[in-house]
Amino acid sequence: MIFIYLIWKLIMKFTSIAVVTLQKHAQSLKRISVRTGRVLGLLLLAAGIAHAQPIPIGHWTFDEASSGTGTGTVLDSAAGAHDGIINGSAVYTPGVVGTGALSFDGVNDHVIFPTTTGSALDLEGTNYTIAFWLKYNSTQLGRIINMTEAADCSGGYTVFLSGGFMRTTHSNFGSVGGGIYGCNDTSNTFPQPPATNVWVHVAVVYDEDLGTGTITTYYDGISQGGFTDGGPGQPSNPPINPLTSDGNDPLRFGTYNGSGQLFKGSLDDVRIYDVALSAAEIFQLTGGTEYACSGFQSPMDDGPVKVKKNRNLPFKALLLDGIDYVDDSWFALPPVIQVSYDDEGGTANDVSPDEFATGPGTDGNQFEFNGDHWKFNLKSKAYTSPGTYTVTMVSGDSSEYVIAPTCTAEFVVQ
Repeated sequence: MIFIYLIWKLIMKFTSIAVVTLQKHAQSLKRISVRTGRVLGLLLLAAGIAHAQPIPIGHWTFDEASSGTGTGTVLDSAAGAHDGIINGSAVYTPGVVGTGALSFDGVNDHVIFPTTTGSALDLEGTNYTIAFWLKYNSTQLGRIINMTEAADCSGGYTVFLSGGFMRTTHSNFGSVGGGIYGCNDTSNTFPQPPATNVWVHVAVVYDEDLGTGTITTYYDGISQGGFTDGGPGQPSNPPINPLTSDGNDPLRFGTYNGSGQLFKGSLDDVRIYDVALSAAEIFQLTGGTEYACSGFQSPMDDGPVKVKKNRNLPFKALLLDGIDYVDDSWFALPPVIQVSYDDEGGTANDVSPDEFATGPGTDGNQFEFNGDHWKFNLKSKAYTSPGTYTVTMVSGDSSEYVIAPTCTAEFVVQ
């Protein structure tokens, strides 16, 4: 009996060791599985959100020389290879992107692109974006980017400085007469960039997909507003239709006809696209950073949450830069929560400023990082009006970074 008892004890001891060992291995495998799944999930997410920047149909970097008087050719790095000829005594200077920029004296400097007549750069029948870095030191009337000759009332487009404003034209040959701007369908006036002798990124976007056609201007990635008709001063304020003619004019930088309305200032990294860039894509051109939100986690990820009484709604999400986690050391101001309200009347009203003071946590408007993800506990008692509320994670400082794609979720107060 003693022998049998000793054998039983040995069996139980080794069985216990085996069970513990298996449990430890199981826990390790579980941890490995969780981590592997998480990494694979991030890789799949990164693959899903990867967004290639559209390719410009014209791109001039002015990196042919880093200094000295410009002579010869301004090279187009886009597929069309529409090189420009420098006229006057334009000077290469240090720029923002690459090694050089081109400075215009406002007297006789300009660049003409003779092969652009009848090319895709006419931008006929398409959305488009014109983007460039600008440094100006005069308020004199000057054409910056120009594909029209106003003197012969031809159609086309232009971006220019005039009377303390940044202006754009988008015109079709022989359409609406419009004062000093010739036969323009539209002449849109935006505030002039706020400071002279500093670099500012400018983008002008025409987007017919927004309905009637909209022209929007951005400074350093921030929208300055847009127009959906001919703008102030035009006789009949017609809708902004796609371009149908440019009057067979060549593209020019710094003038409209080679001798008139000469621009004084510097240009760098001029790009023309035959698509309407999004606000996030324009922001990337300025050198700003874009982070992706992975989507709000459960329970806010399964359709609108119905709220009948006071409760805390937990909004949790990951921010990613590729496959890297973005924590609170990546920027000065964390993401903030934005709440809009729809009373089913078709209008969404931003109600977050009335409910949140600037600052961290539930009593403020900032998401907090808890070592793993970003979180915000929203107290629904602040929202008593029946209707649908949309919650969005937005950048705390849009001049430093944007969140795209962002996270949104809805809750319904009944």
